[in-house]
Amino acid sequence: MAGRERHAPELVDSGAFPGLRASKEMASMLEELDSSGLFEPLTRSSYRWSVAYSVEGWLDLLNTHSDHRLLPEARRSALLDRVAEALNGRGGAFEMAYEARLFLARALI
Repeated sequence: MAGRERHAPELVDSGAFPGLRASKEMASMLEELDSSGLFEPLTRSSYRWSVAYSVEGWLDLLNTHSDHRLLPEARRSALLDRVAEALNGRGGAFEMAYEARLFLARALI
């Protein structure tokens, strides 16, 4: 059983990574804007970057996430220990890719 399932099952489907689910909602919203006739054509931009994280850096970041901070201390500590164990078992560092998307729509009215 993975760390989240064992130590924080409420985080598994909580939307802790909302960008993964937001794609369908975003597509629907963009389609609605495009078809409304109230806006000029959308301008879309995408900005990508990556960050190399050490185990300590990743744990520090997780400790800033509200869903993790709201866990009781013992459960949060157990979860973060499991995350550290998993990352150390895979070399102790990794690179996370990020993407920010910008959509601009100028109103016709």
